Amino acid sequence: MNMRNKIISNQKNENVDISCYIEFIGSLIHKYEWDGKTKKHLVSQLQLIHNKQKDKKLNLSVVGEFSTGKSSFINALLGYDLLVSSVVQGTTVVNTVIEYHTRPVLKILKKDGCCNVIDVQSIEELKNKLSDITTNHKSARNIELVRVGIPSDLLNKGIRIIDTPGTNSIESWHEDVTKDAIKNLSDLSIILTDAIHPLPRTLFDFIDGNLVDIYAQCAFIVTYYDKIKKSERIHTLDYIRRRLAQELEIEDPKVFPYIAPAVIADKKREMMMPDHTEMVRISFQSQKHLLELMKKNRQVSQIKKLLLLTKETFDILQINMESIRTQYDQEYKSLLKAKQISLDLFIEAEKNRCISEFTYKANDIKDNFNALLDKMILVAKKKIRKSIMSYSGTTADSIKSYISQDILEECKCQANMMVQSVGAMNQALLSDFSAIMESYQKSFENQFKKLGVIKIDFGSIILAKPNVVSVTLSNFNSSLEYMSNEVSKEDWLMGVGGVTGAAIGTAILPGIGTIVGGLIGSFVGAMGTTTHEKLKKNVSDKLSSQLDSVFRSVKADIISTYNINVSAYKIAIRKEIEQYLIRYKSTVDRKIEEHNSLMENNKKQSEKISIDLRLISSRKNQLKSLLDSLD
Repeated sequence: MNMRNKIISNQKNENVDISCYIEFIGSLIHKYEWDGKTKKHLVSQLQLIHNKQKDKKLNLSVVGEFSTGKSSFINALLGYDLLVSSVVQGTTVVNTVIEYHTRPVLKILKKDGCCNVIDVQSIEELKNKLSDITTNHKSARNIELVRVGIPSDLLNKGIRIIDTPGTNSIESWHEDVTKDAIKNLSDLSIILTDAIHPLPRTLFDFIDGNLVDIYAQCAFIVTYYDKIKKSERIHTLDYIRRRLAQELEIEDPKVFPYIAPAVIADKKREMMMPDHTEMVRISFQSQKHLLELMKKNRQVSQIKKLLLLTKETFDILQINMESIRTQYDQEYKSLLKAKQISLDLFIEAEKNRCISEFTYKANDIKDNFNALLDKMILVAKKKIRKSIMSYSGTTADSIKSYISQDILEECKCQANMMVQSVGAMNQALLSDFSAIMESYQKSFENQFKKLGVIKIDFGSIILAKPNVVSVTLSNFNSSLEYMSNEVSKEDWLMGVGGVTGAAIGTAILPGIGTIVGGLIGSFVGAMGTTTHEKLKKNVSDKLSSQLDSVFRSVKADIISTYNINVSAYKIAIRKEIEQYLIRYKSTVDRKIEEHNSLMENNKKQSEKISIDLRLISSRKNQLKSLLDSLD
């Protein structure tokens, strides 16, 4: 059977099956991805509708002000004297659900989730215990619901009756309990008003403040109908209908008379009033209308809830589809713009800026390092000269040997210390290189903002740092070798203390010669402390220029290496800047390719959504037709 025929069939049977609509909305909810909050809301609303649909019983809530005959009305419907008709205001202070059971049952559902079952043996015992529970204001605040089971014929037909606190109760929270029952539990809410003082202002205020959105779920029962003159009865009903229509703008208000005492007496086969039969007939006629209205209201309420949920689903899907289209269109325009705009001039200008800044910083580092190296040379020379002066040897040969071995090793040690200081210089270069590239990255990304093209995150890019060259002491080694050769010469010491020694030797042994005399003189000089101290000083003085040459060669090697590394960093800056442009262009091309693929998927997704949107519209129209047929 197709959907249209199913609707017609259901209309004829006056029992609309909306299960297929519930399944349809459920399939949509599980078909698409929703944000967490939206999905939770949709699932929750659908579950409420589904739970209501599974529950085949009809819920009838009874609302009335104090002394309107609410307890008598419910007792008449049940056919049992269950509720106490008390003159004490606010008799019922909790919602009491009365449903069918083969024997009397009493359960208390507390707000903390606990459930207490109270054993009762008879209706009378049930009545007394129920009265104690529902009239205890202190304990009632902790009770969520009281459930009562009795073997009533009316309830056995699938009806539940919900007794609510009075709407003009002295406790404001009683009205909150009543509102909850009407809005969340009822298929039909019966509002009682008595024929003697119909529709008091307090009742109007409650209805206007709490039931505006569910007028269709309400019907009005006029109690004490037998207490007014027969000639006034029809006029009283008309008056109540007019006031409801005028003051509350209820379209076609459902107003029925009901004489509970007559119904109760009739069930006891008692005659209480002259027109008893007429009163019973009117009451049962009203009861019939109420049950029919309750069935219809349940269907109407379910359909309205489904319509609302269907509309919500439709709107969200439509908004999502449009949002996806807009997002992809904007991104594609941005990608095309990014591909068309040339960044070459910007890149060239950035190269010049970055290299200029780096050169300035590199020169500053070199100036500071030059000064440091000069200090290290002075310190090294001073230390070596101090070593010579503190040398304990007393002969010229031992001094020469000491210089050729220990002093040369000390020179190497001092040179290595100068080389080790290069690490800090290289670290400073690297730091400036990184800072320059970070400034370029910001400048590059700011350019995107100015041009209005896509933003690409370069934050994860690892800089391709250049391999710095290590210092090779080629000049130092040759200078050191030269100094070693000079010291090893036989006549090297002649320029130091040999002149004095030769003079002494010639004076002592004339004709022997200056060289032999120098050696003898050295020996003689070595015999005296003053002469050999002077010899070491002269040696130190003679080495001074050679040591200066040696360490200056180390400095020259270091500065030469530094200049090579600076050039390598400049080349790296150029390459990195160019790499950003290359990465940018390749990223744009890749994103365009990805976008085209996503657009194709998006197109297919949009087509699916469009099909579902048409299906949703069709279901909405069908639900509206069902609603119109019920109305």
